[in-house]
Amino acid sequence: MALHGIDAELIQGQADEPVLPLAAASVDFIHSSGVLHHVPDIDSCLRELHRLLKPDGSMQVMVYNQDSLWYHLYVAYQWRLQWGRDTDVSLRQAFARSTDGEECPIANVYRPQEFIDICRRNGFSATYRGAAISMHEANLAPLRFSAIQNRQLPEENRKFLLSLTFDERGYPLHNGHYAGIDACFELKKANQ
Repeated sequence: MALHGIDAELIQGQADEPVLPLAAASVDFIHSSGVLHHVPDIDSCLRELHRLLKPDGSMQVMVYNQDSLWYHLYVAYQWRLQWGRDTDVSLRQAFARSTDGEECPIANVYRPQEFIDICRRNGFSATYRGAAISMHEANLAPLRFSAIQNRQLPEENRKFLLSLTFDERGYPLHNGHYAGIDACFELKKANQ
């Protein structure tokens, strides 16, 4: 922040006790990129952020996207079937181990509608703005056809890979949005 001439105070919150020393309805804008999918209780964190946000404030949030090549191609196919890693745990648990390292205690992944529903139950209206594709995912795209042909790949993953369309640059789309790991949302207090 000093590099950009920003004079601000940094406050580090605790995920297991998400109460920040700020007044209710005192914050205009909240940005959370790659944080909420690592907290033990997302509902508590969202309720605290809701408390802090002004009635006309807004949030931008990035969480891991289940509707992604990372989840359906890298983890389901390459990580588990080709490399034989984490075949004894659920696909979501294998995903967690594949993203931030095996020592990372929590790395959740959400379908866009699933995250929208979580936001709604915590007082927000949420809009899915799309997803960003990592360079790693872009490099994986050529494995798609081998994965689809592999009958060991669960049907859910094969159907996802079959449903993809591609933009003019060859980037994969799912339901009109990029099929990348970083799902981006805009949140506002409900009924605002």
